[in-house]
Amino acid sequence: MSSTIQRTASLVFSLLFSLSSTTATVHAQPSDAQVRQDIMNPGVKRLELTKKPGTKQWNGDTGAWEFVRGVRVIREYPDIEGVDLVVVGDAVYQLYGTNYKYWKFRVASNEYLGIPNPTEDEILALLNQDLEKFVTNYWYNRIVGEVKSMRLVEDPQWFWHTPTSVSFQMSTAYDAKTSDLDVASVEQDYEVRLYRDDYKDPWKSFISSSGEQRILSTQRYDADEVRAMPTLASVNNERQAQAALASLPQVEVPAFDRGIDLILHTHNLLRTATAEAFEAYLMQVLAP
Repeated sequence: MSSTIQRTASLVFSLLFSLSSTTATVHAQPSDAQVRQDIMNPGVKRLELTKKPGTKQWNGDTGAWEFVRGVRVIREYPDIEGVDLVVVGDAVYQLYGTNYKYWKFRVASNEYLGIPNPTEDEILALLNQDLEKFVTNYWYNRIVGEVKSMRLVEDPQWFWHTPTSVSFQMSTAYDAKTSDLDVASVEQDYEVRLYRDDYKDPWKSFISSSGEQRILSTQRYDADEVRAMPTLASVNNERQAQAALASLPQVEVPAFDRGIDLILHTHNLLRTATAEAFEAYLMQVLAP
C-alpha cells in the first residue's frame, strides 16, 4: 500500500514540476537584450533600463496580459544643435499564445538637455513685473514693505519641459503680517515655470506654486501698529501711482480768489486741454 502511495506522490510531483516549467516558458519575460533591440532606433545615444525586472499586468482595454519594462532613452533632438531629448517611459509587450511580443513604447515624460538656463537677472526681471502673481494675492497684501530677497536655490532642479518652457526652484525672504498682532520673518520656497513663444525669444510669462515655508521668528505689536505697516501691495501701488503722475504733462494751476474762477477755469480746460493735461490738473486741484 505504501509503495502505491509513493508512486502516486512521485507522479504528482513530476506533473507539478512539468506544469511549473511550462508556465515559466509561457510567461518568459523579454530579456534586457531583447528590450534594447526593440527600442533602439537611429538617433538614440543611450538607453537605460530600470533596475527592477519589469511588471506583468492585465490590460482590460485590449484584453491581454502585458509585460512592462521601464526605459530611459537619451536621443538627439534634431531641431536644435547640441540639445538632447530624454524620453522616460515603458516598453510594452503583449502576450500572444506562449510568447510576449513587443507592442509599443508608452511615453511617461520628456525632458530636454543642453538648453542654456535663464540667468537669475532674467528671471527676476520677469517676476518683478507681477509680484502679486509670484507670491500670490494673499501674501501680496500681507508682506511688510518689500521682499527682502528672491534667489535661485543652491540646486534649482532645472527641468526643460520643452525648448520654450523651463521650471526651477527659488527661495524668498520677507516679513509678513501673520495675524492682527504678529509679524513673522519668513523664508518661502517656490517652484517657478517660465514660458516663451520661440526657442530664441525672451521670456514672456510665468506661473509659480508655493513650496515649503519656514517661520524664522515672530514679533508682536499693537494692532494699530500692524495696520499702519505698509504692505508689498501698498508699496507697489504707491510706486505705480508716482510713476503715472510723473508721466503726466506739467500743468500750471493759477491761484483762485473765488469759487467761480475755479469753475470757469476748469470748464475752459474741459474744452481745450488734452486728456492727460486735464488729468494732471485734477491731480493738483483735487488732492488738497
